[in-house]
Amino acid sequence: AEKGLALSEDEQAEADAQIEQMSSYLSMMGYTLEEYLNSQCITEETFRAMNEVYYLNQAYVAKLVEEGDERLQATEENMTAFLDENGFYSCKHILLTTRRETGETDSSGNPVYEDFSEEETAKVKEEADALLAQIRAADDPEAEFDKVMQERSDDGRDEEGNLYSPDGYDTYAGQMVAEFEEAALALQVGEISEPVKSQFGYHIILRLPQATENETYQGYFQTYAMNQIVDGWVA
Repeated sequence: AEKGLALSEDEQAEADAQIEQMSSYLSMMGYTLEEYLNSQCITEETFRAMNEVYYLNQAYVAKLVEEGDERLQATEENMTAFLDENGFYSCKHILLTTRRETGETDSSGNPVYEDFSEEETAKVKEEADALLAQIRAADDPEAEFDKVMQERSDDGRDEEGNLYSPDGYDTYAGQMVAEFEEAALALQVGEISEPVKSQFGYHIILRLPQATENETYQGYFQTYAMNQIVDGWVA
């Protein structure tokens, strides 16, 4: 109300349509909307108000951004602090696999793998050490890393042999296997890891600067920042 915000006609129509859809779904399940709301101990008026809060919240965030509220600006400083605090990180890696497909598939249709023998795995480790030495000895280690990655990495590739993620990965805590994540988070930006063994093989990891311009992450930041503002109100 202080910002002069209210639902537009389109937003009101969308909110009403969502309630109608919910009512139809409940009817198929043998319930009425009233019965459902009674079980939640709320009235239809309250339920509609709760749904409208979503649109008002979006409008409020947009208004604060429009007014230049620094708390919601996805600046380099704000984004870096947010990503660091919430366990986001970016990196590239060279994968030298230590497993092969058996030709069989599991119940979900995914290929079944078998691990290399100890002798084969040792040879992969030797290659990983040699490639790392080659990268670190180069005049431009990051450029050499990219060159080796394009030529040798066993990471996913398309039908033409191009890597699916040549620019690396924007990821978050808990997404990657533990060995990979622990090694990546221990690196400084621009630093290259020793070969790291996981169930997939040996990884040589290059830590990248935070993906502060990632639009998805910027959306996460705004939600996070708005929650911080609301927490301040509640406190």
